[in-house]
Amino acid sequence: MAAGVLQLGQFSQTAGTLSLHGGNVECANLQIGGGVLKGSRSVVGSVTQTGGQIQPGDSGIGTLTITGSFTQSAPGALHLELGGRVAGTQHDQLVVNGAATLGGGVSGLIVNGFLPLLAEQLTVIRYASRTGALNWTPFSAGSGRKMSPLAYTTEARLLTGLDPVQFANWAQATGLTGPDALPDADPDRDGLTNRLEYGLYRFPQTPDIQGGTPPALTGSPARLQITYNRINDATDLDIDVEASTDIQTWETIARSHLGTPTADIGGKTFSIIETPFANHTQVTVVDQFLPGPGQPRRFLRVRVTGL
Repeated sequence: MAAGVLQLGQFSQTAGTLSLHGGNVECANLQIGGGVLKGSRSVVGSVTQTGGQIQPGDSGIGTLTITGSFTQSAPGALHLELGGRVAGTQHDQLVVNGAATLGGGVSGLIVNGFLPLLAEQLTVIRYASRTGALNWTPFSAGSGRKMSPLAYTTEARLLTGLDPVQFANWAQATGLTGPDALPDADPDRDGLTNRLEYGLYRFPQTPDIQGGTPPALTGSPARLQITYNRINDATDLDIDVEASTDIQTWETIARSHLGTPTADIGGKTFSIIETPFANHTQVTVVDQFLPGPGQPRRFLRVRVTGL
């Protein structure tokens, strides 16, 4: 449609392309079972997608609006072009004024040489409310990066991660170049080398003022615990929790080996709690040692090795 309003009442599309270039379509329930719905205008009504593709933008990047509800189920998919950080002009966006049920898939195409940075989020759907699980499969963004879905109350985003999770990809995705991209470099001068920033899911060009959460006592009787972030699925490093009574001799009490979950070493931990997120896992390790009168002081630290 180049202009005006196409009134359909009830319509089911099984093949072909419905393109909203300069005009809107008015339909109480537009059913997409095949073919393509695309454009930068509006569907005045609700959309049920059980197949085919929905592509915001007509011959490029744009925003497609659905004034009613949107229900998506497999094998229906949303196809997005991602060429920058601004929705509607640099990357595609679907706007749903009503409720959204997202049960289909998503595919993406990086255009215009865009390279999203690690942990960068692009909002690709806005809706009034959402039901159902967001089961989109992550897809490649090129240059060692992938885009994974995040679902919030009123929007869905794509989060930039690493693919595969290796130091060289991390350095590139965080904007490091030259000597600043070496494992032992400290480009933000915060006392944490890139090796530590990478393993503990920090950002090497943003100084960490506090350097992390210090060990603390927890529980009754009180035991020493340490909490930190661990980058997910890293295949090129180990992250150890170590304990000492003199800050000279250290023993490993827990370890994540080449991206595996953190595990006890030699029965030296009381508990290990891992809380996973999209790109990292929050880890809390509680020491088995019980401090008390006459006992030596106890210290914990996190050590990243490899690379």
